[in-house]
Amino acid sequence: MSDPIVEYLEWKKQGGELRARAKHAIESRFRELLSEAAQLAEAYKEDFGSTLALPSSVTAFKFKPGG
Repeated sequence: MSDPIVEYLEWKKQGGELRARAKHAIESRFRELLSEAAQLAEAYKEDFGSTLALPSSVTAFKFKPGG
């Protein structure tokens, strides 16, 4: 019979590794999206002479890195 504590610790370790990879992937994707949005806004301003208005959900959002 297997030891449930050993199984739990292994599961927790694997979950922690997955969590770290997911955190890194989400942070990277977030930066990519922000960079792409900034490039689009710049191109829009150059092509159409005005700035894009940010949706209220974006202006109300507060990013707190490392938290």
